[in-house]
Amino acid sequence: MNDYRTLARSIATNCSDEVLREEIGKLLNIVSKDTAREASRGAELGRLLLQRGLLAEADDLFHTLALQFPQNPAGYVGLAQSAMRAGAWERALEAWNVVNTHFSSDPPRFPWISGRLRVLLELGHLDEAQNACEKLVMNFPDKPDGLLGLVKVAMQQHRWTEACTHWTKLLQRFSDHATVYWHAGLATALIALGNLHEAEKVYRELTLKSGADPTGYVGLAQVAMRGQRWIEARARWDEVLQRFGDQAAHGWRAARANALIQLNRLDDAEQVFRDLSEEPSGQHLGYAGLARAAMRRKDWRQALERWDETFARFAECADRSWDVGRAETLLELGELAKGEESFRQLCRVDSSSIPAWNGLLRVLIASNKLEQALIELNSSPLSCCSSALIVDSKFEILIRLNRLGEARAEFDRLLREAREPDVLRSIFEVSPRLHEGWRRTQAWLSLEQAVERLRTQNNPNWSRDLDVMRLRIKLALRDYECFLADVDSVLEHPGNGRYSESLRAMATRLREPLYPDQYKPKIFGIGLSKTGTSSLAAALNTLGFSTLDWMNPLTCELFSEDDLHLFDAFTDTPVTACMEFLYHLFPASKFVYTIRSIDDWEESNTDHIRRHFGYTDFAKAKTAMLRRDAFHQGLRFSNLHRSLYFNHGSFRDAFHAHDRRVRDFFRDKPANRFLEFNIFAGDGWQELCAFTGHAVPAEPFPWANRRPERQLSDAADRAPR
Repeated sequence: MNDYRTLARSIATNCSDEVLREEIGKLLNIVSKDTAREASRGAELGRLLLQRGLLAEADDLFHTLALQFPQNPAGYVGLAQSAMRAGAWERALEAWNVVNTHFSSDPPRFPWISGRLRVLLELGHLDEAQNACEKLVMNFPDKPDGLLGLVKVAMQQHRWTEACTHWTKLLQRFSDHATVYWHAGLATALIALGNLHEAEKVYRELTLKSGADPTGYVGLAQVAMRGQRWIEARARWDEVLQRFGDQAAHGWRAARANALIQLNRLDDAEQVFRDLSEEPSGQHLGYAGLARAAMRRKDWRQALERWDETFARFAECADRSWDVGRAETLLELGELAKGEESFRQLCRVDSSSIPAWNGLLRVLIASNKLEQALIELNSSPLSCCSSALIVDSKFEILIRLNRLGEARAEFDRLLREAREPDVLRSIFEVSPRLHEGWRRTQAWLSLEQAVERLRTQNNPNWSRDLDVMRLRIKLALRDYECFLADVDSVLEHPGNGRYSESLRAMATRLREPLYPDQYKPKIFGIGLSKTGTSSLAAALNTLGFSTLDWMNPLTCELFSEDDLHLFDAFTDTPVTACMEFLYHLFPASKFVYTIRSIDDWEESNTDHIRRHFGYTDFAKAKTAMLRRDAFHQGLRFSNLHRSLYFNHGSFRDAFHAHDRRVRDFFRDKPANRFLEFNIFAGDGWQELCAFTGHAVPAEPFPWANRRPERQLSDAADRAPR
């Protein structure tokens, strides 16, 4: 007894390891000759050794106790604790199983069950862990460990709704024990469910209660990233780095650089990632970030090379976002089978992952597996998900399947239930594809009411998005007076995202003294769809023309006569159908006739009709055009396509008719107002800039809407659409 106390005092006073080892040897001799009561004393000594980090010595002691006193659990419990401390989880489980099997007690002992539970969680034996948790909750309702274990099991199995329920119970029942980790865990589950508003509330409370801890501030930045509020995200990461610079993690810097990528500050982001790639503990983040930057630049080949290098160098650090990034790259490169398999694997690992499911749906849409995409979505855990990414994909599937009634029902449901500004944005942008006439106006008015409903929740981070949404609705309603009354106060605050520049341009145009001004120079692209119209629009934007390609980017409607005075340049079918009217309305305008070979055009246009509307040939599409509700965008869409294509006998007939029409009309017109432009034959900046009077940009001529599979062919075949 005295020898035991002497050794305990030696450990407590931090004597040298050499002295301790001598004393341990003496004690082992004492224990081996003494009575069973020494087992508990030896176990206490073993725990002190574990605290001191002398794992081998503690293990020897516990082995001796187990052999000398096989009817006493102290040695076996010690062996389990020693194995846990060493991270030998299989050995720890073996020891805990012996303890719980051979020394069962009634009532059960809390440390034994909780110790075994921790091991089961570490080993991923989640069903057994669930049983252990339920036993803890039943036998020890006054302790938080059982509920905390249930939360961990639910989180590891990505059962996010269940995790939220358990976190809430835990925080309510054991508020005195609550840690930052508990609150952050609840917020993590809320984010996974897409409930960003509630997650944000949790993190905001953490910043108030635990201001010296970075968790709340980091969480707010992550919520802004998940909500794609990139300007806010960058500002929040700046705040994290400023407040907690002495604790600065490589992950914080990488996350800030990812926000910079989304803000198109690619050079700044790449510099951060290059710096990280040269720091030993941040290399993996640097390489992955450079791959994401290449994706943002749409340099898909380089992106794939960078992802492959990242996986090759840092396989042990790989996370699911890398898998998502590489799978998205494969999709963009047209490697649809590989992309589909990658996304399916991600969905199997996490059946509630929004990025994984969104990627899978995009692959299935690109592969024209629309029915399959809808079946899989409806049978998935995200069937009623209100994430904007999933909402956008579901609308795209239903519209391409011409199941417009179902799409409208989904529109109405989301309009009633939307709890996030991003969902309102999704249904606003799809409304012109589903409704026309008074029904469209009603949809916009209802959306305006929904904006005000969300505003009553007083979420300060929503006010900017809701203000921008309201301005877009006012533009759609042609309520220019209200738009101009509100636009300055909204745009005076920084961080209004990708729409701020366009909204400011609209306000400037509407306030011009001569608005509307028919004598302003305009550029009109009058080629048929699939002749490079999107590439032309991208080029005109690069040259500084505010360009409308097919539809108004702010209202998402097919371009209207109002738009003629709000933009500088216009391309695609709505322009082509009325080129004569536009020529005489704007006497200072110029016209670019995009062309390509008829064989390539017919193939591309037929494929476009098949992929977007489900009709496999001209005759079937022509028959469908007789039904007003057969295509999205309503009657105007049908009228445009009938006038240009389907009042003819075939696509080839339509092509020749349009070509004759253009050439006949411009035969006697001034040469400086007409440019024939064949991007597929090599026309580019030289011809376009000479025609518009602009300097040639340094960047390559844009090739928009290339078919993904053609990106794998040689350069001569990689043509714009």
